[in-house]
Amino acid sequence: MKTLRIIVLILYSMLYTIQSYASEEMQAVYDQIKVMRGEIEQLQFEISSLKEQLGKIGSTVEYKFNEIENKAEIKNATETKLANDVQKKLDDEKSDKMNENKDIKVPKNDGNSQNPEYDKAYNMLKEQNIDGAQKAFLKFIENNEGNKLVGNAHYWLGEIAFKNGNYDEAVLYYLKGYQANKIGQKAQDSLYKLAICLAKIGKPEKACSALYKLKKEFPNMSDELKNNVKTQVDKSKCME
Repeated sequence: MKTLRIIVLILYSMLYTIQSYASEEMQAVYDQIKVMRGEIEQLQFEISSLKEQLGKIGSTVEYKFNEIENKAEIKNATETKLANDVQKKLDDEKSDKMNENKDIKVPKNDGNSQNPEYDKAYNMLKEQNIDGAQKAFLKFIENNEGNKLVGNAHYWLGEIAFKNGNYDEAVLYYLKGYQANKIGQKAQDSLYKLAICLAKIGKPEKACSALYKLKKEFPNMSDELKNNVKTQVDKSKCME
């Protein structure tokens, strides 16, 4: 009996020892789990921070890329515009030189107005006596105020100025030609050439106004003039 008690006590002692050991081991495991959980949370925080930083870097890179792309587009657009402007200037200079070397077109049947003074100036122009015609037309205008041919005379003076590349002067003559006789023989041509000269001196809006006025007041103009007007509207970039 005594031996049995001793055995029981030994068993209880062993059980207590095992429980104590197991408890310590579990506590150690629990502590390790807490440490690992803390490390995991720290890693999660660092990953989140890295993602945020990467997002900011990505946004910055995208912004910079778009900025570079926009600058490239602006540069290309600027270079294209510059090239177009240079080409336009060269075309205008070429056109001006061609005008200087070209005779003024003068219809042969317009020189019988029954006004000797006008006919004299007109015939000089037909013969391409530019200086003589210019002086004769100016004299005719001075001596014949109110005459219906004054509008024609101003138109031809505009043609002379245009041929010489004096576009500011040509504008004045074409405008006076139209104003002198708004339903006259050269009224349509005066408005059309007025628009061309206004465009050449850097006044496209006024050029467009002249073209609109021409289309409105002369809807039955010739097909040739209609085509010329359409070309000039496109060239001056007029808004219909």
